[in-house]
Amino acid sequence: MGIGRKKTLLEQAQDVVSDVLETAISSAHDAAAKAEPLLAQGKAKAADAVTEGKAKAAPLVSDTKAALKGEKAEKKKGGKLKKTLFIGGLLAAGGVIFNKLRSNQEAANWQTSYVPTPPPTTKPTPAASGIKVPDNEVTDTPVADEAAAAVAAEAVSDDPGGASPDEAVSDAVKEPHEATTPDEPVESVDLEEAKQDKE
Repeated sequence: MGIGRKKTLLEQAQDVVSDVLETAISSAHDAAAKAEPLLAQGKAKAADAVTEGKAKAAPLVSDTKAALKGEKAEKKKGGKLKKTLFIGGLLAAGGVIFNKLRSNQEAANWQTSYVPTPPPTTKPTPAASGIKVPDNEVTDTPVADEAAAAVAAEAVSDDPGGASPDEAVSDAVKEPHEATTPDEPVESVDLEEAKQDKE
């Protein structure tokens, strides 16, 4: 290189390429140094996976070979622990079902066996109870004769007040009375006059 002489384009390109090449080579050596342990670890993992796969596939291959030959493959028998747990689970489920059924039967029998004595069938007569009854009234029941029974049945079915049947029957035998309201009472009673009458 001479003084004052400029480099040609080709020379400048060669310098740049040589610098890039040196950088690439040094980076490749660093990457190879870092990758060696990772590659060794990957090879070890792959070898382990291959041996595990062979171990898992060996029984399947032997079962398949035996099936092709027409022989039966031997099956493993279950352990005692599995059998014990299975039987224990069945017993527990049976106990729960038995308990539920027994409690349902007790709930159905909650009623007592007490049977009350029936009421007496004969009604006491007014003479036996000491009540004096006029001769023209019926002594057995208020609906003893057929006419009173017909009136009572009609009164029971047409009772506008919704009274109980016994009250409706007693009202049917007596004379009907006028309906009263708070605005129109049957009779007005003056309390002051009642006081004066008592004195």
